[in-house]
Amino acid sequence: ESTAELEAAVARVATLKAQFESTKELFEKTGSVSREELDALELEYTLAKAEEDRLRIEEERQRIEYEMAQEGLDKRILKSPITGILVRYFVKKGESCEPQQPLVQVVDVSKARLICTVEEPLGRTFKKGQRIDMEIRTGHASIPKKGTIVFASPVVDPASGLLELKAEFEHADLEVR
Repeated sequence: ESTAELEAAVARVATLKAQFESTKELFEKTGSVSREELDALELEYTLAKAEEDRLRIEEERQRIEYEMAQEGLDKRILKSPITGILVRYFVKKGESCEPQQPLVQVVDVSKARLICTVEEPLGRTFKKGQRIDMEIRTGHASIPKKGTIVFASPVVDPASGLLELKAEFEHADLEVR
């Protein structure tokens, strides 16, 4: 990120260019400056310009190397496609893993899903997309929630006579586990 060396080279080139041009003008108009002095100043200016070009190329090379290193690092950083909470690690830090092997479990807790079974006559009254009021027991208290039916089973369990329902509700407050 430091450009001090390049900035110094640019300033040196600008100074030497001004000196060279004024010395050249003196040489051509008055002859008060020797040819050797003019050639030495021209050589110094040319070398300074070459050093500036070298530093610009070096800056570009360092930028490219930095971007390559950043890409390599990005490939080694695990990024979740969802916002959530890490609830389980399948691999410890430093362990190797195979492609397609799960590494962590991330849970999005902003929405929650209630899965329950109800008696068949009551279950028939629920339809997918229907808004419902729920009361969810947590310990000794009941928490009222508003949700939406996302699944109402079309099949009744023959052994129990119950029908499965799934409802989603907002869960930003994290009151329900």
